[in-house]
Amino acid sequence: MKKIIAFIILLAFAACNSHTLTNDSSPATKTDSSKAEVLYPYPIGYSSKFEFADPENSKMVLDLWKSYDNNTLDNVKDHFADTVEMIFPGFRMRAGRDSIIATAKTGRNMSNSVISTVDVVMSVKSTDKGGNWVLVWGNEMRTDKKNNTDTVAIHEVWGLNKDGKIEFMQQYASKK
Repeated sequence: MKKIIAFIILLAFAACNSHTLTNDSSPATKTDSSKAEVLYPYPIGYSSKFEFADPENSKMVLDLWKSYDNNTLDNVKDHFADTVEMIFPGFRMRAGRDSIIATAKTGRNMSNSVISTVDVVMSVKSTDKGGNWVLVWGNEMRTDKKNNTDTVAIHEVWGLNKDGKIEFMQQYASKK
């Protein structure tokens, strides 16, 4: 996991500090502050044009994580849009804010404690689509009602609407 995180950080750093390369691996020339178009081997379904965005978006998502850990989800209810889609491994839900909060509370109440750690968080914006996203990599250690502890590695993608409210979240998880 640490190797993956280090690789992601390295990629983000390199993307911010390097010249775009053309297909012949020579540095692209800038014309009116634009970069040469990269030709990807697969069609990109949403966008491949991102830039770092407002870190307050990342803080909002981490406030949600902390409220989940502390079992105080009512404190962050206003961070959600009226309708939210959430996708977890084996579970998908599209519902109103109140239903989302109630479902999250039910899931949280299945554990005595939840302790999260964050390895990487970044707020990005699609420059061609205008969408704001927050990406989080971390770990979640849960202790259930029988005091059994389990830890999972988590990657989450959070989508924000034009009003800065959460309207989408997808979680990828694997046992550690």
